[in-house]
Amino acid sequence: MALDWDHLPQATPGLIFNSRIDRRRLFPAPDGWLELGDEDLMKLCISARSMLY
Repeated sequence: MALDWDHLPQATPGLIFNSRIDRRRLFPAPDGWLELGDEDLMKLCISARSMLY
């Protein structure tokens, strides 16, 4: 799973995570997300909602 940098945050930002099997969106993005490490970003990804179902 990877953070999708092709979809930059909007006025009310959300994060999109992509993999071969899923696409997930976390909305709104938490404050300070740019400073988070990989482990914390993975926790956000797990809590994000699938966009495929």
